[in-house]
Amino acid sequence: MSERFRNRIDALEERFFVGREQETAKFARLLRGELEDVRILNIYGTGGMGKSTLLGRFERMALDGGALFLALDSRDFHHSPDDLGRALHGRLAALAAPAGGEAAGEEGIAYAVWRLNEEANRRKVFLAFDTFEEFGDLEHWLRETFLPMLDIRIALVLAGRHSLRGGWVTSPAWRQVTLRMPLGQLRAEEAKAYLLRQGVEDPAVVASILLRTQGHPLSLSLAAHYYRIRQDEAADEGGFAGDSELSLSLAEVWLREVPEPLRELTEAAAALRSFNQETLSAALGRPVDAAEFERLAGLSFVRTTQRGWMVHDLVREAVAKQLRLRSPELYQRLVGRIARHYYQRIVGSKRKESMAWEMAEMVGYLGSSIMRAYMNKHLTYASYYLEPLSAENVAEATAYKERWGAQAGLHRERWVDPESGEEIDLSFHVDKEAPVIRSIDFEEMLALEPDAVRLYRDAAGDIAGFYAIVPIHEGTFDYLRSQPYSRAYFESRTPEQEAALRTPRSQPAGWFVRGVNVARPGDPQGTFTSFQALFSLLLRGGLIVVSPPPVPLFQDVYRGLGFEEMPDLYHRDYDGRTPAPTFVLDTRGPRLGAYLKRLVSDLAPAGEAAPEPAAPAPSGLSGQLSARELEVVDLVAEGLTNPEIAERLFVSEVTVKKHLTSIFQKTGLKNRGALIKAVASGVRSVGVERNNE
Repeated sequence: MSERFRNRIDALEERFFVGREQETAKFARLLRGELEDVRILNIYGTGGMGKSTLLGRFERMALDGGALFLALDSRDFHHSPDDLGRALHGRLAALAAPAGGEAAGEEGIAYAVWRLNEEANRRKVFLAFDTFEEFGDLEHWLRETFLPMLDIRIALVLAGRHSLRGGWVTSPAWRQVTLRMPLGQLRAEEAKAYLLRQGVEDPAVVASILLRTQGHPLSLSLAAHYYRIRQDEAADEGGFAGDSELSLSLAEVWLREVPEPLRELTEAAAALRSFNQETLSAALGRPVDAAEFERLAGLSFVRTTQRGWMVHDLVREAVAKQLRLRSPELYQRLVGRIARHYYQRIVGSKRKESMAWEMAEMVGYLGSSIMRAYMNKHLTYASYYLEPLSAENVAEATAYKERWGAQAGLHRERWVDPESGEEIDLSFHVDKEAPVIRSIDFEEMLALEPDAVRLYRDAAGDIAGFYAIVPIHEGTFDYLRSQPYSRAYFESRTPEQEAALRTPRSQPAGWFVRGVNVARPGDPQGTFTSFQALFSLLLRGGLIVVSPPPVPLFQDVYRGLGFEEMPDLYHRDYDGRTPAPTFVLDTRGPRLGAYLKRLVSDLAPAGEAAPEPAAPAPSGLSGQLSARELEVVDLVAEGLTNPEIAERLFVSEVTVKKHLTSIFQKTGLKNRGALIKAVASGVRSVGVERNNE
């Protein structure tokens, strides 16, 4: 390549480079000698995150700063010291030899070290290795033998899919001289700037590409490429139509990292929202051993979550799409089996209301396009802490509600169904939800039913949202019959239906969802918290009634969950003009099992029927403990720790400890071990049993 053409390519690379301000600022400091202790720069990130592009930027910065930057790709030489020496010699041969110099025919590692050290006497030297994850056994030699031979002024840049491991991190000395540089996705503004520089200017196309690529650098580059190829085709009018090519290209890039024996496991993991060894075994229909699973978990695009492991979002979508195109029946078997796995866990639980997380997982695989898109968009396993409304926080809650209710404007929400690739535009005007939130009287709610309102608290302790869900019983029926949004349904009840809903306070017939709110519309953590609350109620078994604002987004979500729209039952309480329907889901008694079976039946693998619900084992404590205490008992019996129980029930660890103290006092048991044995024995009343001994 001529120097003129090389300069032209460098200028174009620089023109299209966007973002990475923090990374380039750190390298600039290293170039100026301000980070004297740093000898190793470790750049890492999953496939397509822009590691090689960033190395190119660093090389241009080094050249402009008068430094030497030698870059080698580990795939370009055999991984032995001699072959590394020859590869370095090839790069060094283009440089003028230092005075006194070069011995003819020298090309071994000793000569390469001598040349590099001589260059370090003249200028700053960087030695960069790309795809460092493929160094294999040569990595130990590089650290223990090669590096000590180099002048201390020479810095190594190691770029790969994984952060440095082993001796690099177990030794405090190596940690001290290493600067870690993890690469993430580009911010929305940076991604837009890149697309504009690539000639993608149509706002609809830009929005579509951003939605699908999520700022992943390689995805952006490929999307712009396919858009330019197909921009004259009619299919590209008003959107991006290169989705299939993009997914297949990305899948090919990421699967290069996966050895052939691990392909089946990787594709199964990509078909799942989250996974662990148990769920992968369930999806594949065979045991997955620990060694297999550890190799899978070690891939660069697999990360841990609070509930197990996940494949990186874009990898998951790309690999799953490739699998659906290549083997649609296999994909359906995987999805069907995992949905059945969660179904069996739910129906086999003694306290189904504690299985809200499993319900969320199962819903993520349902046939409803909008629910798949919704759960995919809000794929998170972090929920906010729930705090009951009380006299101490009611003023704060009211102030929050008034601030939120003053909002206006359009909230833009676009989702993608991960299976069909269909884009769903679910934008809504905040103005239509604001009146509902403003109309909730927290003081009135507190007096009516203290448990009706829960505040969402974020890590800083601020209110991040709330839900107001009113239990239906003899103490609330008249209230619900008189209030906007709920009266249309409750006024229409026959005397027999009314009598069935006027249950004792301790045994509500169901719940009316008065309002659900998150501080930032579209906040995944707030949305996940809200769904967890709804699923918990649904699994308790009861009548759930809701009349959401007349916004397609909200109504379609309830339809996607199997709620039925009441025929000819509308009200205009939201704005006095727009009719709003009422939705109902009845899971009382045996209807809960039928509802769950109906949800999962469409996903049963070919030739397999959805299993019958298993009869829950008796807790043996129902005569003494409250419903919440029984939930705690069941989770203790499952082996969960106090922090895990707190996470499952959305309460603080202190609250769990209080419940356990109460349980021990009521039953006369002294510790968790005795409680677990009591549950296992199936006694009807532990306290009575002990007194009869």
